[in-house]
Parts: sequence; C-alpha cells; structure tokens
Amino acid sequence: MSLSQAEFDAILTDDSKRIVGDIVWVADSGHFDAKWFKASVFSNANANLTVEGYSRPSKRKLGISLIVLGHRVAGIDFGSNIRHRNVSGTRFEGAHLQLWWAAAGAAEAHPLPRGAPGWNQPVEVWIWLCDLLGIVHVGEMLSPDGDKV
Repeated sequence: MSLSQAEFDAILTDDSKRIVGDIVWVADSGHFDAKWFKASVFSNANANLTVEGYSRPSKRKLGISLIVLGHRVAGIDFGSNIRHRNVSGTRFEGAHLQLWWAAAGAAEAHPLPRGAPGWNQPVEVWIWLCDLLGIVHVGEMLSPDGDKV
C-alpha cells in the first residue's frame, strides 16, 4: 500500500471522522464464541475508512482496527498468542497498539500505555481507541454479549 506518513497523519488529525449508528457485534460462524463488527467511518476528507473488531473471550482475544483502502493502519490487539514483529526487529507478544509507519511500509507495534483498558473491556477499548484516533461515534457500541452500554 502506498500511504505516505503525511497522508496517515492527516487521517489521524482529521477531526471530522465520525461513525453514525449503533455498532452491533455479530456471531462468527467459524468459532462458537467469536464475534465481529464492521462500520464505515465518514470524514470530510472522504477517505475510504472502516473500523473492524473481533472478540473471542475463550482465547482472551480482542482486536479493533482502522482500515484504509483495505489495509490496517492502526489498531489494538489483545491475546495470549498475538505476536508482531516490527521492521526494526522489535518483537511484541501479547497486547499492543499498532500505528502506520510509512518508512517501514507497515504498521509498527507499540506497548500499550499504562491505564489502557483490557481485552475483557471491549466497549472501554472502543471508547479509548476512538479517542486516540479522533473518531466521533454518534450511536452506541453494544458489548459483544449484546448489552447496551
């Protein structure tokens, strides 16, 4: 994908990013306890943005990603067998944040900041990530178990 650092930074700083409507997790037919969601992100810059999420409590997995033109450019991953290797060689095992780095041509993993919500708090992770990425959600995020928060 050819996304420059300036283009990525412009997406992050675009304060018009918004999601309109409730976000509902749906069952993943391949795994009995897994659920996922996908939502369009609208912006004045008219970037082709979506967010996608995946939850599988039996594996302590949770992931939420910002997708640009079909490529993951930012997100958060939780899970015991989640591994990421940065182009620099740095390895991350377990929970981490990923942000696009154009020089590497890939998302780079970073440690989660102290106080970030955990894998078992999907709605709180959603709120935290929306704040980090500057996305306004006009609607409700339902938890993967279907409860309104």
